[in-house]
Amino acid sequence: MTLILTLVTRYVVLQVSDRLVSRGSSPYDSMSNKSIVFLTRNALSVIGYSGHAYIDGAPTDHWLAEQFSESTLPLDFGMSVRGGKSAQPQDLAHAIERVRKNLVTAYSKMGAPVAGQASQHVIVASLRWKSNQIRPGLAQIAKHDAVPGAFVTVNMPNEQLRWTWDTNGLLVTPMYLFETPLGWLTDADRQDIHERLASCSSINECESVLVNAIRLVSQRAPNQVGPDCMSIFIYNSQEPKLRIRYIPIVAYRHDLPIGGQMVGFPAAFTPWFVSGGLIQQPQVIIGGIEGRVAGIPVQIEAPPLPPNPFVSF
Repeated sequence: MTLILTLVTRYVVLQVSDRLVSRGSSPYDSMSNKSIVFLTRNALSVIGYSGHAYIDGAPTDHWLAEQFSESTLPLDFGMSVRGGKSAQPQDLAHAIERVRKNLVTAYSKMGAPVAGQASQHVIVASLRWKSNQIRPGLAQIAKHDAVPGAFVTVNMPNEQLRWTWDTNGLLVTPMYLFETPLGWLTDADRQDIHERLASCSSINECESVLVNAIRLVSQRAPNQVGPDCMSIFIYNSQEPKLRIRYIPIVAYRHDLPIGGQMVGFPAAFTPWFVSGGLIQQPQVIIGGIEGRVAGIPVQIEAPPLPPNPFVSF
């Protein structure tokens, strides 16, 4: 199980998710990735999922990266830079429809669902551009309630979100909060979250509200929702920009061989990156990164390197 909270405003997409994969009611992988950054010719998206941890024998995030990139990827492939026809940017709507069809095919091989088994959801939150305008978008691929084995895509059109915005052009009201899957938050939780979001004065405060909400659920169901979070923030400031932040409840340390001994350094994780010309699987990083990925300004936050790399701290 998992919990993904996606906040959408006129200029901002913020998706925060836990990183725990469970098997039944027991923790299985506390370091699993559930996030994909996907760049198409008309959108920059963050993708999350809940439900099966494996599809067709591969981790679900890996399977989704293959579907969105139209590639077959070894489980340990690392990074791929593509050219020619395969590097041509995709259309987001066509990519979502292809994934929906491939989920139907994959699920047809799984047999009858087990009672109590989590339903599969794929949530795609985007900033989309058309005619020199950038607008938010939200789509979810989910199991059809009435038709066994079928998946449907539910879109949230822009016109359903009646945007007004403040003078700084960043935070706007109303804010639309999407919960994946439904069921973890109570009505009281949702009311509290919305009240706290309404009083936020920055996106970092909004992020803290969502992280705290996930950790509250983790306290109630520690074997199914984890306290460590991945936060992906897409915003429009003349051009789409991306910020990635791993937010653990206890700092993660990654061991490296230094001077003949293993030394632990504070580290962070990255999500998948999928675009026409670049595919990169999740990484463990030490020291933050700022630059451009497929032309998009990207900031990946991570603990800094120590002044003396031969001394652990």
